[in-house]
Amino acid sequence: MLFRELKFREYYHQYFILEADDLTERCRDVIEVGEQDCYALCSSFIDETGALSVNVLAVGSSPEKCRRGLRRKAMLGIFAYEEVLNLPVQTVSPDLMMVKKNAAWIKDREAYAGDDLEQVRADSRIDSIRNRVYPDIVKVGVLAGRYIREYNMRTLQFSGPFLEGRLIGIGRNRDRLKNDELVRALPYVYSEGFRLLAVFTGNELSEDDRRAYTELMHQGSMGGFGFGSSHLKS
Repeated sequence: MLFRELKFREYYHQYFILEADDLTERCRDVIEVGEQDCYALCSSFIDETGALSVNVLAVGSSPEKCRRGLRRKAMLGIFAYEEVLNLPVQTVSPDLMMVKKNAAWIKDREAYAGDDLEQVRADSRIDSIRNRVYPDIVKVGVLAGRYIREYNMRTLQFSGPFLEGRLIGIGRNRDRLKNDELVRALPYVYSEGFRLLAVFTGNELSEDDRRAYTELMHQGSMGGFGFGSSHLKS
């Protein structure tokens, strides 16, 4: 299996071994790396720029021997998603030593995120619409007549039944949308999984929209639909 074939929740904060070949040479600033050390024991996190990054806990000459450097407090290296997407990978169940080294380090690296964003990242329902390189960016559909056109949205938090975010990368568009507009979206079932549909778009709501928003928040708080519904959890 190649790394790009894994789903987001299969590698985000998880543990896996990459057949990394020459990439392991970049770990020589931290630990001695021999020509035979072509495997890397890794996890992943989202850095302060929002990019998915892969952190190296240990290296070795085979998947079974991939533990050199694991006792060191420092990570041996950082790889970008683009560097590993086509590498062979196998997931592993972590032992106590792996978890001890990784958990505190990742927590420190993602301290900027906050509880709300962490909750969004932990929800697998939107994994299929995440940007691979920038996982906090998702596709959100905007209803335009009989069609749904999708745009990029930077996720912020869950609020009642809604996933809230702000539009990004908006150029000229037929829907008169603007960058940084607030979006409140609901999930819907698609043939390939869940997708998002914008229900309210814009930083200010009209009087009618405010009434509708209040009613939907009330219904959502009852757990009847949207992200507040246990029936939609995958």
